[in-house]
Amino acid sequence: MKTHLLKAAALVILVAFFANAATLEAEMAYYLESGETYSLENITASGASYALIKISNVPSLVLNSSNEVTSASETINAVAEAYTQAQMDTLRQTTGFRSLQTDFDPVYAEFLICSESSKSVLDPIYIAMYSAMYSGNDPLLTPAYNDALRTTPALQSNFSDLNDSIARAQTLSGRQLYDELGSMVTKVSAINSLITTYASATSYLRTYFADDFSIPAKGIFRYICHLNSTSLNAFSSDLGIRTSIPIASDIAVQITNATNTRTPKANQRKIVAVLAVDYNAEVQRAADAKSRFPLGDSILSQRQNDLATTFQRLNSTNATGTNSTNDLITAFNYSKNQLEQAIVKYEQVYPNYLEANTSVLATEQAMQVARERFGRNDERISSLQTQVNTLSNEFNAAEEALRTATANSSQFQSIQVRALNLTGQITAVQPKESTIDYATIAVIAIIVIGFAALIVYAIKFRKKPPQAASQPTAPSSSGEEPEYR
Repeated sequence: MKTHLLKAAALVILVAFFANAATLEAEMAYYLESGETYSLENITASGASYALIKISNVPSLVLNSSNEVTSASETINAVAEAYTQAQMDTLRQTTGFRSLQTDFDPVYAEFLICSESSKSVLDPIYIAMYSAMYSGNDPLLTPAYNDALRTTPALQSNFSDLNDSIARAQTLSGRQLYDELGSMVTKVSAINSLITTYASATSYLRTYFADDFSIPAKGIFRYICHLNSTSLNAFSSDLGIRTSIPIASDIAVQITNATNTRTPKANQRKIVAVLAVDYNAEVQRAADAKSRFPLGDSILSQRQNDLATTFQRLNSTNATGTNSTNDLITAFNYSKNQLEQAIVKYEQVYPNYLEANTSVLATEQAMQVARERFGRNDERISSLQTQVNTLSNEFNAAEEALRTATANSSQFQSIQVRALNLTGQITAVQPKESTIDYATIAVIAIIVIGFAALIVYAIKFRKKPPQAASQPTAPSSSGEEPEYR
């Protein structure tokens, strides 16, 4: 039988057990309170192997071959029965059980001699005669006779019954043996209550009739009885084995009760062990997130600290109270979810933030180049600068929101699009002297065209000679109309 001491260590240590599937030590760690010890006995019952766990030497749990605590009544009953039988086989070999007969026999034999040697003294004829002779002068004689007459048959009955019980006990076990030994305890108590009176009465009668306390056929004369209230002390001590007798039904009830009592806390400790694995994973994940998302270092550290605090509170309780532990589990899960949500937020938004940041920086750089090239007084630059300032302010606000994990991707996507558009507008600005004024060109074109038309008209006007006044000629015979020049 192996004995173990498990102090309620931090449940982070249990993670090692948990990761190693179900070892017996790992399973037991969930079921023990601080400072409790346990031992185990390997039991074969109904053709299967089990471990009976004794906590503080009390049968309390049954583990199957997979090191899982079982609450099945048929299994617990079978294990309790097998354990009882094994214990009885061991008990029969103990000094106490083997000494029952040997420690009783001398006392019983002494009583039989005492009883037989006093027969003549307690003969009714002699009692009547001697009482008439001596009781007038000795008021104690008759009470002594009466006590001896009353206690002798009672002692004979109890001693005889006790002798029979010892014989029966050799073949009994479990509840029957327990009850038989209990009967022996009762008989010993009865004998002890009688034997003092018996010894006192026969001792007083011996002062008168010492010669009559004899068994001539056995060569016993003037016998002095040695029985007293301590005669059965050794036998009574042997009866102490009664407390060691295992009773299958009682043990089964004991195991069932212990299992039902310890299982709720054990289940919570298993949950905490799983949460410990989650906690370690979250700590690693948070560290990775802080290295990838520097802007979120503050809020991630804060939420990681909150998670550490709730886990430490949960871990330190060791499931000492089911309700309070449930509250702490809820608090831990809340802190864990808060940290996870922040990490997910950064994983989703940070790429958009970086792209927007790059685009805004490019816009600001383009704006700086344009200011240096065209000057701040250029109305085009002033207008674009206002837009750039607005964009930068919006980006800074979104960046601050990202520090607390409250920004979203759409904010940075919108900023990036606007930054790209502004950058395009800024880079498209040209010096004023190299720009084309289409209105001016149109006016000039109109003037040129008008001036050209005037010149053409003037030239044509100069080529036509002045004509003298003349009469029209008579129409020709051909019918043509007269020609004027």
